[in-house]
Amino acid sequence: MAKADEAEIVDALRPLGQRDRSKAERAARIRAAAEELLSESNFEDITTKRVAERAGIGEATLFRYIGSKQRLLNVVYGDQMDAMLNTTEELDVAANTATPAERRLAAWYLHRIYAAYQARCDFYLRNPHNATLYLRAGFDPSDELVPRHLAQGDRTIRLVAAVLSDGQRAGAVRHDVEPALVAQNCHGIFIHEVDRTPVRGFSPASIWDRVHARLQVQLEPLVG
Repeated sequence: MAKADEAEIVDALRPLGQRDRSKAERAARIRAAAEELLSESNFEDITTKRVAERAGIGEATLFRYIGSKQRLLNVVYGDQMDAMLNTTEELDVAANTATPAERRLAAWYLHRIYAAYQARCDFYLRNPHNATLYLRAGFDPSDELVPRHLAQGDRTIRLVAAVLSDGQRAGAVRHDVEPALVAQNCHGIFIHEVDRTPVRGFSPASIWDRVHARLQVQLEPLVG
């Protein structure tokens, strides 16, 4: 009998509270192992066997926790993206300390929008290949985590729309535009640049330059 299987039997004989703690610890080891491997390798090069070995469990046990390798990518990468979005939103709140005079300047609002998308570009650059796979999973209606993908995009869209609305109230952004529609266009620019990077053979390192240039074309005519 394999050691991992022995551990399963021993765990099953423990009192309920201890079993719950053991399951939580095992799930944490799986998550940590997956995060390490996803930071080191492309998704296709990672096997469930490697994840199980890194986590110190049997491969059968791994599947009871994650269901599939694709789901592991979606869950782990999705958690990392949520953390990045949390930080981006917190930084925007912390940085929103402009003086009344600064709030009348369009540059103040554009800076906040550019910062939000530069953060997303920096996150993409941690592993462009895995980032693209995660993005494309969000276009698959059969993927159970599509609502999470949509919610993550909506968070950035809401932030941008809120910034533009702030700018309109301050008189720094034109009032004849709909902030939500502009925010959707901005997000579409980012998604398109991520998706076409490998197809066009662009260097991932150029992602922010390309996104920034297109955001400027979208946003600069709205201010002034």
